[in-house]
Amino acid sequence: MLRLNFKFNDRTDKIGKKYVTHFLFLTMLEIERKTMEKAPTHEGMLKNSFFLEPRETGSTKYILYSDKVYARAMEFGTEPPHPMPAEAIENLKRWARLKLGDESLAYPIAWNIRQNGLTAQPYLRPALNEVKTNELPRIKERTNRAFKRQSL
Repeated sequence: MLRLNFKFNDRTDKIGKKYVTHFLFLTMLEIERKTMEKAPTHEGMLKNSFFLEPRETGSTKYILYSDKVYARAMEFGTEPPHPMPAEAIENLKRWARLKLGDESLAYPIAWNIRQNGLTAQPYLRPALNEVKTNELPRIKERTNRAFKRQSL
């Protein structure tokens, strides 16, 4: 989960707040897009499980999260012993059926993950770094153009 919370001081004018919140919203949309692009998965379950709230400009607080129980484990890895939630085992069975042709192979894989942990497969942090490094100037330019159109 990524939380961004921005606070203004009393001296920030209305246009400044509107500009910053628009820039923040566009940045969060780009982080969401890059996260979905980089998420490791075979059939798109993790990639399609990200939600940005609120999904509108004007907020000073945004949350990007996944509803999959294994999303954190995929991002950061796990230490052994690692329990496997029922949803994770069901997803692993589906993956084993599609990738290996036999869903019963999910059980030895789950046992191995439980005993040895899971190697991290970061997707959110690389997405955040890529947006920060490569996309912020483009987002700033888009925001500038949007505000120039409004002032005409």
